[in-house]
Amino acid sequence: MTPQPPRPLASGLVALVATGALLLSATPALAQGGLSTASSSVSAAASASAPDALNPGQQLLAGQSIASSQSGGGYTFRMQDDGNAVVYDEVGHAHFSTGTSGRSNRLVMQEDGNVVIYSSDGRPLWSTGTDNEPNAHLVMQSDGNLVLYREDDSPAWASDSNSRIPEPPFSTL
Repeated sequence: MTPQPPRPLASGLVALVATGALLLSATPALAQGGLSTASSSVSAAASASAPDALNPGQQLLAGQSIASSQSGGGYTFRMQDDGNAVVYDEVGHAHFSTGTSGRSNRLVMQEDGNVVIYSSDGRPLWSTGTDNEPNAHLVMQSDGNLVLYREDDSPAWASDSNSRIPEPPFSTL
């Protein structure tokens, strides 16, 4: 089954923002909405993860989210209980949706750089199509754009354009 493409609800420019350090563990990200680590206390490794980002090996389960942490915006990317993953602004208006309502179980930031929503039986339902981007990380920005950044902090995918972004040309001096 081919994953369905996401349904953008807003458009805009991709904002290039440098993000924090990468966390290369399988612990869930710290975020709003009850996202927690495997233990009841926050581990040192998990606390290194930004609340606005998902790093390789991390996932969002139903009811979990990441939220923009920069001033000037209050956006949340939430994995809803119904299986749809949605970007909401601070007043609850939806700006982007994966269109997976009623069919999905979890969203995974894979080690290969692809962000995938899986059904309860493990079938991929939606993805960013960004495999072959190791050490990429997904960031919920304060401008409402959900962006997957490559290891060099160039954007690889953005919810505002709902497509893969070509790697910038490499220039030598």
